[in-house]
Amino acid sequence: MARALESPAEAQNGRQGQGGAAPIGRGVPQAVRDAVRSHFAVYEAHEDAEVGTYFVHEAPEEIEDRFERLRVDLLSLSYSATIRAEGGERILNVFPKGRLPSRRPLINITLLAATLLTTTVAGAFAAFGYLNPDFCYSCYGPESALLPLGRAFMWAGFVQFAFPLMLILGVHEMGHFVASKVHGLSPSFPYFIPLPPLFAVNIGTLGAFISLREPIPSRKALFDIGAAGPIAGLVIAVPVVLLGSFLMAVDPVEIVDEGGTVFLGTPLLFDALAAPFDISDTAIIHPVALAGWVGLLVTGINLLPAGQLDGGHIATAWLGRSAAMLSSIALGVLILLGLGIPPFSEDQFIPGYGGWLIFAVLILFLGTRHPPTLDNITGLDPRRTALAVGSLMLAVVCFTPNPIS
Repeated sequence: MARALESPAEAQNGRQGQGGAAPIGRGVPQAVRDAVRSHFAVYEAHEDAEVGTYFVHEAPEEIEDRFERLRVDLLSLSYSATIRAEGGERILNVFPKGRLPSRRPLINITLLAATLLTTTVAGAFAAFGYLNPDFCYSCYGPESALLPLGRAFMWAGFVQFAFPLMLILGVHEMGHFVASKVHGLSPSFPYFIPLPPLFAVNIGTLGAFISLREPIPSRKALFDIGAAGPIAGLVIAVPVVLLGSFLMAVDPVEIVDEGGTVFLGTPLLFDALAAPFDISDTAIIHPVALAGWVGLLVTGINLLPAGQLDGGHIATAWLGRSAAMLSSIALGVLILLGLGIPPFSEDQFIPGYGGWLIFAVLILFLGTRHPPTLDNITGLDPRRTALAVGSLMLAVVCFTPNPIS
């Protein structure tokens, strides 16, 4: 049962002369109480069962170091803590740390193998289309659809598309993984999401993700984890786009019949990287360049400042609670791009792309608000703030309003 609270002002005036807070009831282990008081000046305390709540004096610039040392001390006591600012008060909570669920690496391995297969199949179709731009499937019957699955095209699909794409996605997720480890967390290995060849433009995957089994300790850690993935992925995606553009320039393949052709909208960064190469507007995209295009697009989507996306992590680390407004704006932009601009018009400046509506629903399902970090008071340092602005700007140059038409 929770004990009645004095007002913070009364507690502070009545207890400062007594050298600290009055003792609280049983429930929170004494070692935890001692740890709290060894790092923070407590002027009011109360508990509800095993959860302790403390009002503390520390100035914002002192909280980061004190809280991190407390958090480390509590780990050996199977406890955790959070600290937040509310109504002019700084409130520290301590609570038992839950048991982490067990991992099953077989799931990761199975999904990786399945995604390698689906991306290789997607790459085989891309390689077949690149080498046979004038092939007429309808001229040879339904069995002609299996021609891209021959050994030579499957090998080309793996080397030219599946491998570079999986490398981009894998390095992206390992960026999150390493950053999580640096901050003392226990991330999972990547979960790749296979996508069977069911669509006109099939890339074989819906991306990948890692899961964290515990709260993120600080906004700095949240930023590092959120930004590490896209930046690491871009380190691979940029040279893949350059290589693919070079291959398109030295061995150009032109569209034979535009009637049944699917066109890809290219992000600004893709256009800038391809600009030094002499590539025709009617050239068929090389499978390597297609892998780079997917890598940039995935980066752009992930950097949207919404919900649980990487950009949502970055925005929350930078702006705190104010990031919720930015998340709602990003969601609204996705819905608008899904409907087209202007919406419900036959003459649209930007044609609607229904895929963005699916992403908007996914973000709504996962939640537009980001959960707070354990230390939700300490903000980013100037270097991380500048990187946060730059990371969110990357979303603009890696994103394209209408990727497929």
